[in-house]
Parts: sequence; C-alpha cells; structure tokens
Amino acid sequence: GFCTGTLITPRVILTAGHCVDPAREGAQSVMVRVMNEPNDQMLMMSDLRNVVQIRRHPNYSGQGANDLALLQLDVAVPGVTPELLVRTPPATWANQPIRVVGYGRTSPSGASDTGTRRTLNTTIARQMAETFEYGQAGTLGICAGDSGGPSFWQGRLAGVHSYGTTNQCGVGGDVRVDTELGQGRQVFADIALQGEHTDAGHSG
Repeated sequence: GFCTGTLITPRVILTAGHCVDPAREGAQSVMVRVMNEPNDQMLMMSDLRNVVQIRRHPNYSGQGANDLALLQLDVAVPGVTPELLVRTPPATWANQPIRVVGYGRTSPSGASDTGTRRTLNTTIARQMAETFEYGQAGTLGICAGDSGGPSFWQGRLAGVHSYGTTNQCGVGGDVRVDTELGQGRQVFADIALQGEHTDAGHSG
C-alpha cells in the first residue's frame, strides 16, 4: 500500500491509522519505509528511511474519527523542517481555505499514477466534531494513495486525510488534528520522547 504522511518532529511522522493497520491486509504485522522525494521514480535504498515504532490512536477503529498514527524513524531527517500543528482552530472550519498534499492517484480507474507528490488549494465544505470534508467528486480532492496526507490551514497542519465519500476521487474527509491529537496525547507522547522536539507534535 501507498500512503502519505507529515513530519511533525525530527523523527516522527503523522499519518492515517488505517495506513499501518495490518488487519486491513489480512496480516499480523506491517513493515513501513518512508521517503521524502517528489515522486517514487528511480528510488534508491538510500532514499528510504526505516520506521522503528508505530503507534495508532488509542481509539482507532478504522477510517474516520481517530484515524491517526505516529511513525518513529530510526534517525532524524536532515534538512527538513517539521510541520507545526494547528493549536487554535477557527470558530468554524466550514469555508476555510486549505492546502491539500498527497502522493495519491488522480483517477479511480485505469493505470495508477500514485507516487507523485501533488498539491491543491480548496475550501472546507463541512465540519463535524472530529473531521472535516472538502473537494468535488471526480474533479478536485483526494484519492487512493493520499491517505495520511496533510491539509494545511494558515501554514499549519490542520487535518490528516482519512476517507473518501464516494467511489470517485474527489470529496474526502480529514481527521481534525486540533481535536484528535488532544484526545490521544498521553498515548502518543511516548513515541515522541527521548530528546525529541515535541512542541509541534503535542498539540493540546
């Protein structure tokens, strides 16, 4: 499987919980490697980094609310600035402009073009207690491979791509970082210890 994620401390990546759920593949465990390249063409082993620990949100149950996971890398990533999380959300997420990033495909059918990092600007259409939704069916939004990727609001990480609402690429839903990381803070904290810079990673 191919997913997207965001570096939030020098050694910790935030992604979707379902991206690292072995039960989705009928397996007992998963091995995860990550890259930070514009695309997956001509990758070499030196481009990949090892994940040594995985922590899903304590209330994870699949796509939707609580669909978050933290991945701890074996070494810090040089030359990349970790992203800051939204600490103070707007009064409502509806109609807020966001920048959406992901390595997903651009069409639900045909040859897969997963593996290229793409960015789009859109507006949040609907807010729920733990998620928000955006995009237009078949034309604008997220698709397979974008799961776990970030939505940025005012330069900070606001949401993590979790699900699509139709069989067409486009309309999707993100887990709200401002609510979900706060709920899982104590369990998530243990992966970001041992000298990590935790200011960005521990939103409350």
